[in-house]
Amino acid sequence: MPRDNSIPTLIKKGHRHLFGRLSPDSFIIEQFKFKSENHLVRWNRIPSPDIVEIWINLKGRLTMKVEPEGIIQPVKANSIFLCLPGNNTCTVIPDNNEIQTLILVQVGKSFMKQMLPETSGNLHRIGKRLFRKSDSNDYMGSTHSMNSRMRDYITSLNYPPVTAAASSLWYSP
Repeated sequence: MPRDNSIPTLIKKGHRHLFGRLSPDSFIIEQFKFKSENHLVRWNRIPSPDIVEIWINLKGRLTMKVEPEGIIQPVKANSIFLCLPGNNTCTVIPDNNEIQTLILVQVGKSFMKQMLPETSGNLHRIGKRLFRKSDSNDYMGSTHSMNSRMRDYITSLNYPPVTAAASSLWYSP
């Protein structure tokens, strides 16, 4: 089950752990499928400032609201929302009466620092911030469209490279 007790019941029903465990030096991948109902589904989250979040929106539209910053970020279907939440509360607000399919990848900052080439000039601004010597826990976020190759790769997460008998090992949290 999800670690986040703030997840509304409707969203929990469509939750599936896909891979990993969350810690500062690892990552976790989870999937959420649900139908939003009359804007009653709001998921207020208080993410860790030590985690980078990658929201992959495969189906449906939603809005990310960041407080106390007051930022409202629309996230269309077939897009990726990169987020360094800092010390902010994030609220996921799905559009009315739509089927939603989301993949949430949470990556510990320590793990990301190990995996990213610090000297690369091609890092996204969120990646660059990980290497800066700053105590700032301000929010950073950006949305990007997915191409078909990325979508195919993300969809393949539901089909692990193991036999059916070993799938319980793959999906165990």
